[in-house]
Amino acid sequence: MDIENAEQNLRDAERISARARQAGQWYCRFLIAYAIASFLLAIGFALVGPRWGALLITPLWMIFVVAISVYAARQRAAIRGLTRIHTLMILGWSIAWVLTLSLSFPLHQAWWWWLLGGLLMATPPVIAFRHVRRQVER
Repeated sequence: MDIENAEQNLRDAERISARARQAGQWYCRFLIAYAIASFLLAIGFALVGPRWGALLITPLWMIFVVAISVYAARQRAAIRGLTRIHTLMILGWSIAWVLTLSLSFPLHQAWWWWLLGGLLMATPPVIAFRHVRRQVER
């Protein structure tokens, strides 16, 4: 009888673990959306310039951040280490954004600068995505 209970408990644990990993895939989608939006944020500034970027692109970014935050808050599952992963991702992204902005406005950088900045800003979410993807695919 104990062997049957142990086997059933093991099957239950495997089923719950698979369901939790599947439920944690929302953060992968979050990270990809964040990477794409970050790149588009920089490209938007390159296309319209700093003044119009501040007036047009920044409100769009704010809408995106609110929408993706609501999406994240509605998720019922969290992956292991989410706080650490997300904090490091946002920290890396913030550093990239500050570098992109602070060196572009006073120096009037060309479009290629914003392209590189967009790639740099998209890098932290992509790195976090790769880490989380491995975690949820185990």
